[in-house]
Amino acid sequence: MKKWMVALVVACVLLVSTGATSFASDAPPIFNPPQHYYLALGDSLAFGYQAATFNQNFPVEPPTAFSTGYVDDYTSMLQDVRPQLQAINFGCTGETTVTFIQGGCIYTAQGFQLHNGYAGSQLSAAVAFLGQHPGQVSPITLNLGGNDLNALAAQCGSAVSCYQQQAPIVVAQIASNLNQILDALRKAAPGSEIITMTSYSTSFLLDPRFLQLAEAFNTVITTTAATYRVRVADVFTPFNQGPQPATICRLTLVCTSLQDGHPSDAGYQVIAEQLWAASGYHRQTQ
Repeated sequence: MKKWMVALVVACVLLVSTGATSFASDAPPIFNPPQHYYLALGDSLAFGYQAATFNQNFPVEPPTAFSTGYVDDYTSMLQDVRPQLQAINFGCTGETTVTFIQGGCIYTAQGFQLHNGYAGSQLSAAVAFLGQHPGQVSPITLNLGGNDLNALAAQCGSAVSCYQQQAPIVVAQIASNLNQILDALRKAAPGSEIITMTSYSTSFLLDPRFLQLAEAFNTVITTTAATYRVRVADVFTPFNQGPQPATICRLTLVCTSLQDGHPSDAGYQVIAEQLWAASGYHRQTQ
């Protein structure tokens, strides 16, 4: 591993372990069976992005072309419990925790359409939708944060001092932003089941120690979720704990010619299955 990545990993692990991003809650996550709407929030994973699909359709990019994402798979599972359930997918490719709050997702800025469009930020759109449909939205899923770390890498390149200075700030900002986001969602939907998810890593193919960065980031996910009675789907384990590189090559597209780190169709299905397992909705089918 390059020295700058070692510095990044150490900084992130220390920041989490010292409690700078730590939150606690004694209350258990909320269970609420599927209601009329399923609201999906997040970045390219929520959108269902795959680079090959994007290239095949460029420059038109109809949202319907991206129909094999985890939101699609999870919706099918939910409809087995509540057939009339409708999915609302606000996921925006390229979204960071900052743009989620403030607006400015790069995908829509480039003129591409979302599955369900909105004005302003994704957070404000979500809060508005929840306010317009009180008691009718459950579950709500959220995946965010990966693009924040990508922006750090783009900013720092191979400059060790940059990572040493910026990594703790970025990780702390992710935690702060997730805290703000989950607080707003929980206040807007006090009885809804909200499920976030851990992140997988493809960078370990370059060096196994990259897994430490994913684990530090995932600690931020789980600790912020705990405060707001939010469930956490374990995406990291099925992607990164199986035989490698066979598992990551099957569940993502990183081993293809495009070296796309987004999930394959099989990978998106696994994410949906992990959401189902975390939700507790199996109670409704017994």
